Amino acid sequence: MEEKDKGHRLLIHINYALDRRTQYMLQFVHRTVRDHNMHQNIIEENTTKISKANQNKFKLHASYKITNTWKTNIAIQYTNCMLLGHTNHGYSLSSTQQWKRQENLQFDLQIHYFQTENFITRLYFYEPNSMFSDNKFKSYYGTGMAFMGSARWKLLHWMSWNIQYKLKHLFRRVIRMEEVEKRIMPLRTVHSIGIQWIVRF
Repeated sequence: MEEKDKGHRLLIHINYALDRRTQYMLQFVHRTVRDHNMHQNIIEENTTKISKANQNKFKLHASYKITNTWKTNIAIQYTNCMLLGHTNHGYSLSSTQQWKRQENLQFDLQIHYFQTENFITRLYFYEPNSMFSDNKFKSYYGTGMAFMGSARWKLLHWMSWNIQYKLKHLFRRVIRMEEVEKRIMPLRTVHSIGIQWIVRF
């Protein structure tokens, strides 16, 4: 029988609006978990005993509305995880630019720089996807950069177009245990493009 993970989680979330154009967000998460699978994501370790991990995550987010149509923000993330007597670190810097004209035209640009020691210290970023697509929170690990650009154009009240391009490049790859077992090597550079045409009846 597989043993379930046990632990606790503490979340502190603070929002502050300086004025109508400027907003700040600070978030802290502390998590303690006993996980018999967590050690498998660190290749250097080779043990089958249950591991107790303490993880801390910090995120600072600031947004500013430059004009009525242009909004910019910047976010900083840091995480550490103490597991098997070793502390692992990860941090990132990201920026998002959004230009929106009423409800019929919108452009989004995102760029992330991330650096994590392993999969356990992976970081999550919110990436707006097209409608009816997969999870909007993406995880990144290793050292690299990611870029995302998207455009949404509502031609008529019943017709719209969505176009999205993504690029991820890894300067340093992190290989998970399951990838080693399956002999899968993560690609250094990944491109993707999506086009969506929506017609409402």
